[in-house]
Amino acid sequence: MADDPNEEVHLAGDDIWQTELNRMLQRVNERWDLPALSRDVVDSQRSRQMLHRSLRTEKVLDWEHYPNPMRDNSRQVRSGDEFPTVEQRGYLPYP
Repeated sequence: MADDPNEEVHLAGDDIWQTELNRMLQRVNERWDLPALSRDVVDSQRSRQMLHRSLRTEKVLDWEHYPNPMRDNSRQVRSGDEFPTVEQRGYLPYP
């Protein structure tokens, strides 16, 4: 570290470190499936880019799903809901 405090010297090309570099590369290849990892990263990037492009269309959509708004919407606490109303939703129906 004293000779290269900012670690700017590329030691992997030095013959002295070739054995250590080969050992490290072997361990990497044993531990990870690099082609599969690369595919997963690229797939994730494509998915995020597609989502990013769709969000830039300036059309904001509600991502929540309300199959029956009168029934299912009342199960969630929404912004603007007042406390007594929310509390009453939690009561079981009295026969």
